[in-house]
Amino acid sequence: MERCPNCRAVHEESEQCRRCGMDFTPLLAAEAAADTLVRYALIHLGAGDTTAAVRSLRRALTLHHDPYIDLLLRFAGERQGDGTTGTLLT
Repeated sequence: MERCPNCRAVHEESEQCRRCGMDFTPLLAAEAAADTLVRYALIHLGAGDTTAAVRSLRRALTLHHDPYIDLLLRFAGERQGDGTTGTLLT
């Protein structure tokens, strides 16, 4: 997260916005969970289990939208042969 979603102030690695006081704890936890799911997806891709990788990446996208996750999902979908795209969350 680069900016506060409430007031758009620059986020300075704290758990609270310096301008509006918004608590970032739940948002940072969601980002951390998404990062963990991306790591699992990379492990699955390395092991050749593209189905599990796609599942992990889709779950990560529900927690945090990131272009990197979109690219990985597209890559995994191409390896799986089903044309999965980053914006497909079903």
